[in-house]
Amino acid sequence: MRENDIIISYPGAPARRRLDVVGLTQELVRIPSNKGTKDVVSYLAQLAKEQGLHALQVPTLDARGRNRRAHPNLIVSATPDVMSPVFGEAHIDTVQPWDPKKSQFGPIDGTISNERIYGVGATDCKGSAAALFVAMTETGKGTVVFSADEEETLTGLPSA
Repeated sequence: MRENDIIISYPGAPARRRLDVVGLTQELVRIPSNKGTKDVVSYLAQLAKEQGLHALQVPTLDARGRNRRAHPNLIVSATPDVMSPVFGEAHIDTVQPWDPKKSQFGPIDGTISNERIYGVGATDCKGSAAALFVAMTETGKGTVVFSADEEETLTGLPSA
């Protein structure tokens, strides 16, 4: 925990560090997810645990019902019932990163310039994922589905 972190808590929840949408978006952009969502899911599941939330990893299945192990989904809930009504959904896979030599910003740097965050997935859809996650921690309510494979096969959300 940093010196300036604010501890927040809603009734019944453990005290924890306050998250901000911009910082979480930067963190998510810095985790490549163009070849799978496993690392983003691990990060968000750990963060959920630290925030007193409940997380359930759900496999993504291909058209033949086979587990796509590199592309798990994650359901995070403020309550132990992770199957409670869904508050929101955001996909956490991204397109291929651009060539860093062809841009002033690296594809997974999460750089802020002119009040914008630059990086693969910043607006589609890791920024939305961060906003939903932070909203859930702030309110202590809801369930959010973080789905895989929207960019290529669209198999993530139906599996979740």
